[in-house]
Amino acid sequence: MPTLTIESKLYEELEKAAQAEGEAVQEITTEALRHYLWRQSFRKISREFQVYKQRHPELKDKYLGRYIAMHNGEVVDDDVDFQALYRRIRKRYGSTPVLIIRVEESPEVTLTKHGFSLGRNVLNRLRLLLSGPDLLTEVLF
Repeated sequence: MPTLTIESKLYEELEKAAQAEGEAVQEITTEALRHYLWRQSFRKISREFQVYKQRHPELKDKYLGRYIAMHNGEVVDDDVDFQALYRRIRKRYGSTPVLIIRVEESPEVTLTKHGFSLGRNVLNRLRLLLSGPDLLTEVLF
């Protein structure tokens, strides 16, 4: 198992918090790291979505009705079949966050992630890949 070095003072505070909550330090640190990685993934997908919105007119002309995969601001693949595109993207990029979205007439969407609604509009327009196949998150816009 890999080792992680934590400042002594921080570790002492973590031990106290863990003891107060009746949890193991490892459980708390593992959960904190998962949350950090999820936030990083979400930020990347949010940046990709901003690029999608900026480029929507050109993307609509070329990909209307198709799913596109965006990575680092570029369309890296597309397909009419979400599952086929998803499999290729996971094979190529592993757990790296990649935006997969169906190009529609309007770029405006409602984001729902794990039951939290972040806006409103037409449902079932956007699907996000936030990490690996086991964490595929369908985001309804």
